[in-house]
Amino acid sequence: MSTLQAVLFDVDGVLCVPSLRFAAYLEREHGITSAHTREFFQGVFLECIDGKADLREVLPTYLAQWPWPHDLDSFLARWFGEESLIDARVLNAMQQLRDRGIKCYLATNQEQHRSNYLWHDLGMWRWCDGILASSSLGVRKPEPCYFALATQQLGLAPASIAFWDDTQANVVAAQSHGWQAQHYRDYSDLAVWLNTNSIN
Repeated sequence: MSTLQAVLFDVDGVLCVPSLRFAAYLEREHGITSAHTREFFQGVFLECIDGKADLREVLPTYLAQWPWPHDLDSFLARWFGEESLIDARVLNAMQQLRDRGIKCYLATNQEQHRSNYLWHDLGMWRWCDGILASSSLGVRKPEPCYFALATQQLGLAPASIAFWDDTQANVVAAQSHGWQAQHYRDYSDLAVWLNTNSIN
């Protein structure tokens, strides 16, 4: 642990508990099925995640085609809220790390508006030292450039960076870049790691 300077956490599947509630809500309440949304999520939304398109600019065209009876702001509020059920145990782990002088960051494939929601509306600025979002870096995990740019932005040696992600491909790519990457299956993995490294 003497060389560890920062721990990075993925958002969906690590910080935020996996949830299909928003998709279920859309289908149950408004009849908006995957057949409606597939073109959006597999197309221009990926450009939003890469920072090449703005969600608030491209989404209205799709909302006009879907049976969504409200406005853009209400859709985004519902979406972001349903997808952001934070695991308090992970927040506690962040606090333990920061109490030891180890910085914590979010490392996520994320478009800019949800990144802002997580940081400002949910107050992740109280728990983290920054957010390394794909929309800001211009590239997604597991592309090698993501890890190179994130490392450059942190200004740290790769070996001093630990990383938790629930997607194995992201873990392998981070390890290839020299990060101390760990596969997150559930909180017990992180708990064991914290105890093993005497962070308590």
